[in-house]
Amino acid sequence: MERKLYALQMKLQQQVIRRTDFTMFSRTVMQGGFSVGYLTAFVWGVYGLLAGTVSFGMMTTFLQLVAQIQHPMYELSRQLSTFAKTLTSVERLAEIGSFPEESIELPNRLMDGSVGIRMEHVFFSYPDREQYILENFSCDFTPGSFTAIVGETGIGKSTLFKLLLGLFSPDSGKVLFYDSSNEQGIAASAATRCNLSYVPQNNMLVSGTIKENLLMGNPAATDEELREALHTAVADFVYTLPQGIDTLCGERNSGLSEGQVQRIAIARALLRSGNILLLDEPTSALDNETENLLLERLVKLAGKKTLVLITHSNFVTRFCTGVIRI
Repeated sequence: MERKLYALQMKLQQQVIRRTDFTMFSRTVMQGGFSVGYLTAFVWGVYGLLAGTVSFGMMTTFLQLVAQIQHPMYELSRQLSTFAKTLTSVERLAEIGSFPEESIELPNRLMDGSVGIRMEHVFFSYPDREQYILENFSCDFTPGSFTAIVGETGIGKSTLFKLLLGLFSPDSGKVLFYDSSNEQGIAASAATRCNLSYVPQNNMLVSGTIKENLLMGNPAATDEELREALHTAVADFVYTLPQGIDTLCGERNSGLSEGQVQRIAIARALLRSGNILLLDEPTSALDNETENLLLERLVKLAGKKTLVLITHSNFVTRFCTGVIRI
């Protein structure tokens, strides 16, 4: 991993150097061209003064006009790098838009009460890899349990979540959602995704108020439900902000700390109707006191909801009813 990271860092360094060299070269050429133009106008003015065909005022006027033309063109040339970045972003968006839409063969299958997930002899590998990420993997996230998934980075913890979310299908084996009325279970797919609330490690809020972000979890949520979700997620701090729950969030979560965004994202997930909560490093940006309080409140949800979280912290596992090491 260290060698791979070093190789990536060196590649990035080379690309930054190439971009910097191009920027400096283009600016030097532009400035050189403008300087030549200004010098030409100046020499022409001096020659005109000596020949008596140009007055000093006319010469000054021409030099000012040259400067007024050159400055906007120079500023325009500085936008070339911005234009290149914008073009790359547009190409990336077009690439994403060209992806085939997910086919949903069955309507949403929202299950009532506590829901569990059972994985039976699951094998999974990515198309570009021969080695299995998960090999003959079996586990049972029983209804109402609080389970921690522990393992080294890159071992397959996030892949496991993608299988639960129905984003990937196992090469072989089964991923089944079940409850007390259906012990046989339903295979994980887009239809079962409505039973899940997922909070990724790198959370993001959309531009708008905190309340608008929360209502994305449940547009029909009442003020009391919003307050309860924020309390469970230890996000009561929003009511102490100058504009309270109506405080605006800027692009890329500006105005809020990483830990605050993390707790608001958890509150938003709690408002969803699904009874399974997937949390990826939910306490990574929290101080010890807030982390302890959040885990204590999440434990109280066990029984009503099935909680599965990814963590590297042994402290977090103390609050869980089960630990799975991959």
